[in-house]
Amino acid sequence: MASTKGIGFGIAKELVKKNHKVYLGSRNQQNLEKALKELNEIKNHSAFGSIFDIQSFDSLKKWYESAIEKENSIDGVLINYGGPPTGKFLDLEETVWKNTFEFMLLNPIRFLKLIYPYLTENSSVLFVTSFSVKEPIENLILSNVFRSAITALMKTLSKEWGPKIRLNCLLPGRIDTDRIREIDFSISKIQNTNLEEIRKKFQDQIPLKRYGTIEEIGKVGAFLLTEESSYLTGCNIQVDGGMIRSLL
Repeated sequence: MASTKGIGFGIAKELVKKNHKVYLGSRNQQNLEKALKELNEIKNHSAFGSIFDIQSFDSLKKWYESAIEKENSIDGVLINYGGPPTGKFLDLEETVWKNTFEFMLLNPIRFLKLIYPYLTENSSVLFVTSFSVKEPIENLILSNVFRSAITALMKTLSKEWGPKIRLNCLLPGRIDTDRIREIDFSISKIQNTNLEEIRKKFQDQIPLKRYGTIEEIGKVGAFLLTEESSYLTGCNIQVDGGMIRSLL
């Protein structure tokens, strides 16, 4: 899911480099075509894909069925999608909570039930969540709540579905993606501060003193989706440059 830009594309690219076939999904046809072209230039006939919208389960189901037409079984699944609206608790109407619950939690639950029969022995399911499951982020209460729920789902299913299927979560810190730039911009507007100052403030809080790259987190995600990580399940793997302060 959401694999034509950002973290999802970084993971897909690393998988193609490792000689795996990938099936991409995106809401944007132009982004999809661009991503497929780049991946197939690395290795021809390695990347396929179609359009879908995570906010519509019917769309998600059609996307998955088109993937199954290409391959009868699946070795790994990346469950990735954009974040919800920013805002604090009192800023958000009940309809926003309901809509976010639908696309961030309920649709992934429906999707897992859909894909289960097609997962092979030793399959890997990887959720992209956020460092917010360890340190809630100000002004992102929806993300804090529903990504934490996905974490609980992952941990529970790692016990229910083992040993056949492994499930893990990938926790990005401040990776230099469009989503992080959007969040930084939102913070700069709220605080009436220069965007460069906001970015420097966050970089100063990271022991490695910089944002991570898509390539760096892509390598970790690809590792978690392949047999190289065959003894990892039920884990939250953070890629954050040391930013998260918690011990666990």
